[in-house]
Amino acid sequence: MIIKDKILLSVTVVLSIFIIVVYFCLSNIILTSFHQLELQSISKDIGRVGDILKQEIKQLQRINVDWSKWNDTYNFVLYPNRDYIDNNLNDNSIENLKVNIFLVYDSNNKLIYAKSYDLINQEEVFTPGSLYTYLSNHNFLLKHQDKNSYYQGFLLLPEGLLMITSNPILNSTETSPIVGTLLMGRYLTSERLQDLETYLRMQISIEGLLPKQTFEQYFYNEDVPIIIEQINKHQITAYTLLEDVEGKPTSILKVFQPRDVYQEAKKTLKYFIISLLILWLLFSYLLVILLDKIIVNRLLDIIKMLKSISFNNHLEQRLKVKGKDELSFLAKSINQMLSQIEIYTKELNKQVFLDGLTKIANRRKFDDYLQQEWENCLNKEQPLSLILCDLDFFKDYNDTYGHIQGDDCLIKIATILNSFLLPLQGLAARYGGEEFAIVLPNTDTEQAIAIGNKIQQQVKRAQIVHKLSPISDHITISMGIATIIPKPDLSIQMLIKIADNELYKAKHQGRDRLSVSNL
Repeated sequence: MIIKDKILLSVTVVLSIFIIVVYFCLSNIILTSFHQLELQSISKDIGRVGDILKQEIKQLQRINVDWSKWNDTYNFVLYPNRDYIDNNLNDNSIENLKVNIFLVYDSNNKLIYAKSYDLINQEEVFTPGSLYTYLSNHNFLLKHQDKNSYYQGFLLLPEGLLMITSNPILNSTETSPIVGTLLMGRYLTSERLQDLETYLRMQISIEGLLPKQTFEQYFYNEDVPIIIEQINKHQITAYTLLEDVEGKPTSILKVFQPRDVYQEAKKTLKYFIISLLILWLLFSYLLVILLDKIIVNRLLDIIKMLKSISFNNHLEQRLKVKGKDELSFLAKSINQMLSQIEIYTKELNKQVFLDGLTKIANRRKFDDYLQQEWENCLNKEQPLSLILCDLDFFKDYNDTYGHIQGDDCLIKIATILNSFLLPLQGLAARYGGEEFAIVLPNTDTEQAIAIGNKIQQQVKRAQIVHKLSPISDHITISMGIATIIPKPDLSIQMLIKIADNELYKAKHQGRDRLSVSNL
């Protein structure tokens, strides 16, 4: 074998090893990182679904409390009459309550009244016998030892999964003895699941309990409430349990998620390897004529650096580039690939600084940005303004319209704040709950007041209906404004406290206004 062929063979072997090492190193970095993001995403999704179902049961429980602790219901149990049924339990009333089952029992567990209603077909139906059988075998639902006693949860019936609540019947002042029990039920229908799928943009299913052996296989550890299973390379599934009124597992909630992130990672890796192979083909001929050991040594240096990047998971590291020859170009190309991977990873990491609901900056981003602008204004001796905003009577809004519409309201307000600040220098962030914060660097009190007034006008123009607000028929917003020129003897906590105090003043003075402090 001639020396040229030996060199060609040697170069081929070395570069082949190099490409294999690069592939496995970057495969470990990229696919592992993207898989972790995938697991975090689906865990968050199934948590959101579970929270919404819990909120629906709580809403049903609130309705039950309103009816069970009411003089009319109390008197109906003592003195059954047709007027109570005609006035309160007609089809329109049941539709407004959005309940499928309404059962009234006296203190002797005797059924006083029963009504079942199909909300989809809008017609009265027979109360399922399976429910009566369950109540007969589990009569604890009809027994309440004190006025604060209640039961809530899911029941898996042949007719479907039922959300049910049970409360003792008392007079409106809750001073009477318990005269019976009121049960309300609402089916978790396929139509409701479709609504949740549309709202959350994910595939959801609820199934009965698995066979005992399979159930124990998945949920052998009570400390692990969510089980994640990779069905195939295109889909991943998360499981969690739904509990009945006794706190026992009754159904399995499943959330399905396409593995788009993982497939994107594989595609990125594929493009990287293809690009690397192209580079290898371009430079293989030139490398054959290089007889100097420096070529081999430099190749080994590249492999060593790539192993270091893989082992330490430091995508910000780059290969050292020496000279202006083909190996230098190879190193630069790999650096460009690493830069693209780093940029893509950083883009994903930006999601850490976004509020999951409103898609504006979260509290963590707010803290970092405020610290950064404090230091900038301290060095430049420029004013720094902070506006703390709070939606007026938002708890009443949530209680009236529900948490789903409440979330939609928060999203609209966040959109107003974010779009208003786009042409300005500053940051709008979700501060917590229904509170938002606006950081305005290089902005004095007068400018901050003008911005606050304009934001209030934008919120009013949005005309988000809030019928139970004592001050307006629409959502309003209160603001506390604090402006400070940072100095070494002052602190960020002081600025936040002043703005918070001003927000308290604005709310104390009647809300739908702003209060200002200038230090």
